[in-house]
Amino acid sequence: MNAQEKALEFCKGSYQRNLVLGNETLGGSTLRGKAKSYMGRYDQSARNLISRLRKNEIEFEIKYGPRGGWYSATLEFKS
Repeated sequence: MNAQEKALEFCKGSYQRNLVLGNETLGGSTLRGKAKSYMGRYDQSARNLISRLRKNEIEFEIKYGPRGGWYSATLEFKS
């Protein structure tokens, strides 16, 4: 089982699963519609996921956006 598969076990909800799968960004740049108005909650959800991954020693790296920011950062897992 690789790190990404292990990380999926610690996800709570579809947003966190999408973060692990690479379909969403940590800072919420991919959020649309009403979800955009809840950006703060999504940001906290991403931080909670990262905390659980670190606590359970899942190897990953945060790839920051093109200008070095959190807004378009993604998670990248070690194989």
